[in-house]
Amino acid sequence: MELTGVSHPLDYRGPQILLVVDGVITATDAAGRALDVPRGRSLWIPAAEEGTSISGHGTVSRATDGLPTAGSVAA
Repeated sequence: MELTGVSHPLDYRGPQILLVVDGVITATDAAGRALDVPRGRSLWIPAAEEGTSISGHGTVSRATDGLPTAGSVAA
């Protein structure tokens, strides 16, 4: 994922790992707490964490558990 300064909500409802490949990103939680994550560092986002967004300038690799979310399962 290429970030160019625009905020991107991470609305996946499962655990996620973000690896910053280039640049610096800022992860912001629902309470407004922000954490800068530079190149070469990673960030764990647990499944229970909702309302997280990322912004900044750089490239991020994102891994999820690959399971379908509740909204994407056909009935």
